Amino acid sequence: MPAFVKCLEVSDPIALKVLEGNLEAGEGEAICLYEELDADLLIIDDLEGRRVSERLGINITGTLGILLLAKKENFIDKVRPLLDEIISHGFRVADELYQEILIKTDDA
Repeated sequence: MPAFVKCLEVSDPIALKVLEGNLEAGEGEAICLYEELDADLLIIDDLEGRRVSERLGINITGTLGILLLAKKENFIDKVRPLLDEIISHGFRVADELYQEILIKTDDA
């Protein structure tokens, strides 16, 4: 695992149990850690996890949002190769959204 990635455990098991009633464990843990760490942004792709996060007022983005930001900040030159790569590994993106992202990033 890259050095910039930290593995942390949730310190409030009650909050986690409440969230896990509606979410998978990973999404519940991510939301709890967002709150515990007073984070600025939660990266979450799971639809139900995003819905719960939005209801809680959590600032969210997903993998596609990270790609858009990386392009905007000039960390990457092209979005399409990375987008195609994650899709080839099972990441699902609607065709319309795929085209919208390519247009937004001048990758069309």
